Amino acid sequence: MKTPTLLARLSLCFAVLCLSACTTMRSTPEQIRSVTAKEGIVVGSFLVTAPDIAPEDDSWGPFRPVAKKMNYVFQFKPTEGLLKYTPLGESTLLVKANKEEYFVRKLAPGHYAFNDIKIGTALAPYTQHFTVEAGKVTYIGKFEMQVSARVEPGTKFSTRRTNAIEVARQAIANEYPAAATNLVLANDYLTP
Repeated sequence: MKTPTLLARLSLCFAVLCLSACTTMRSTPEQIRSVTAKEGIVVGSFLVTAPDIAPEDDSWGPFRPVAKKMNYVFQFKPTEGLLKYTPLGESTLLVKANKEEYFVRKLAPGHYAFNDIKIGTALAPYTQHFTVEAGKVTYIGKFEMQVSARVEPGTKFSTRRTNAIEVARQAIANEYPAAATNLVLANDYLTP
């Protein structure tokens, strides 16, 4: 039996590191219990709204994906430092249509951005910046996306960011009581 070369071992280690580094946007309640001066917690939600299909729109059904049956994956990563150039700092949040999905995540202080939305197997450009402040539990908003009944190349969608901090506080209170109690509105949120 042949022993793997050093290059093969390094390639395997890098692949495992990349796969393990792509994480979810939700931290566990144990990870959220306390915030130190070297970290912050970010809270928010995504809601993708997709209408039902009208019967007259169903003629090419099998060839045109139904928006409300698809998965939407929001990706974010740091916008500064070396991790912005690699998949190592990337995290994702899986959202089903017509169901609001909350996220609570402990991160290093700094600037981040949601940089893409994966819709089925396609990638749609989307950018929404946010800041994680040291020692704070920051609410960055409810991100709403309205899609058409069918999703196909070139499909347009609309997005908006709203302030639903009190609803978010109630939604996360059972699982993340400390985060819900200390939740503050992001500094870049000028209007409620």
